Amino acid sequence: MMATSKKLASTASSISVSTREESQPIPDSSQDDVEKQSVHDNSISSTAVAEEPYNDPNIVDWESPNDPENSMNWSTAKKVAAIGNVSLITVLSPLASTMISPATADILATFHSTNETLGAFVTSVYLLGYAFGPLAIGPLSEIFGRAILYNICNFVFVIFTVACALSNSLGALIVFRLLAGIGASCPMTLGPGTIADMIPLEKRGLAMAAYIMGPLVGPTIGPLGKILSRTSSEPD
Repeated sequence: MMATSKKLASTASSISVSTREESQPIPDSSQDDVEKQSVHDNSISSTAVAEEPYNDPNIVDWESPNDPENSMNWSTAKKVAAIGNVSLITVLSPLASTMISPATADILATFHSTNETLGAFVTSVYLLGYAFGPLAIGPLSEIFGRAILYNICNFVFVIFTVACALSNSLGALIVFRLLAGIGASCPMTLGPGTIADMIPLEKRGLAMAAYIMGPLVGPTIGPLGKILSRTSSEPD
């Protein structure tokens, strides 16, 4: 009797196991293939989007690498002329800074002043223009271009340098010197960028050497201002 009950229990257990196995879902291989194909298609589409060039309307560029308007494609003569002009302006800028220094005593005598601090400030106020000018010239050159900034600043420099010669008081001379220094800071601010726009990196050393002569030569010949002041102060 007991053997019969054990046999029935074993048979029932095997039937329940087989029933559970049959009730488990069979993996659908076709569904896996569809999912893999979908992932593959998505990867292909994302790659295509990544490789498709995006034309940003906010980016300004040349028409082609050989665009004649690109300063890198200018002729050698045109590049030499442009760098020569910038270098010449860079000579005049620091020259005007130091030329007045030897004539400080004559300036104080002309305006009947004995304040040596003001006499020194007449020379040094020009350098304040060097400090404040680039704060506006640099950003403006990125908006309107360098050529128009060169022309405007050269005009400002000439006008206020002449105004310095015609000033009728020491205070006016100081103000005009400050404004002249702001105009004169343009070639010091934009010169390296101008050269970088025209000359490739591997050939830029010679051009920079020619440009950097301006800040070196200008203050060197500045003492000529003493000779000019003596000549102008001599009676006819």
